[in-house]
Parts: sequence; C-alpha cells; structure tokens
Amino acid sequence: MILDSLTNISRYKFISANFANAVDYIQTHDLSKLDDGRIVVDGEKLFCNVSSDKTVPVTEKQWEAHHKYIDIQCILVGKETLGCAPLQLMTPLDDYDAEKDVTFYKDSESGYTMLPLASGMFAAFFPWDAHKPQCINESSMRVKKVVLKVLTD
Repeated sequence: MILDSLTNISRYKFISANFANAVDYIQTHDLSKLDDGRIVVDGEKLFCNVSSDKTVPVTEKQWEAHHKYIDIQCILVGKETLGCAPLQLMTPLDDYDAEKDVTFYKDSESGYTMLPLASGMFAAFFPWDAHKPQCINESSMRVKKVVLKVLTD
C-alpha cells in the first residue's frame, strides 16, 4: 500500500509499465473535469472509475481486494477514510469473482489501519492489500474520486 500526495506520484513510475502509464495519465489530464463513470485509457491494462458518492459509516462498507488490478484511488473533492490490511490476515466472505476481479472479506478484529485521505492525495492498493473505501472521515460528505485500475504486469 502507498499513501502519498498526488504531487509525488511520479516517484512511483518504477513499479511497472502499466503503473507508469497511469501516472502519465494522471499528470496529463485534469482529473477534476472527468464525468462520473468508466473511462478506458489503455484497454484492459488501464481504466478509470470516476465517482461522486457520500461517505458512509465504516460498518456499512466491506473489505475488498483485487487479484489482477492495482487500485490507485485519487481523492479530488472532500475527505474519506480508507481501511488497509494485509490480505493474509483477512477471511473471505465468498469466492473470488473473476469477472469483477474482487473478493470481499469479513471485518478484521486487528491488523488493519484506517487512513484519512483528503483532496490531492492518493492511495495505491496492490493484490496483497485488502482495503475498505468510502468510509466517513469526520462527517459524511460527498467525495469525488478517480480510481485508476492498473493491470498488474
């Protein structure tokens, strides 16, 4: 997991070619002008999900992890809290859904961290990271975010 300012994202281009492509996209596009929905950047190697949703209590969200994709979650407007936990500490709720590239997990009693994210920040979650997005930070608020889905390579 990586937590950092978007101003530092170019430091992570070394991770992979697809991650570098995602960084280039972030640096050459005004993400705040993107409409909600899915944007295909480079076929299945890189696409974005743009959303404007209200944060909810942590108890209303589920832990999730992806096998094929890295999530780069960029907060554009507002603040939210995201949970992060090592995948090996989690217990699956159901089988892996290959079509949606997601497994959901039971709430963990320990071994997780809650991370506050504000506008201008990003968090990157890898296949070995469980995460719980869109949780209330201080109070429920509308958050606009872009989640770049980066195929692991």
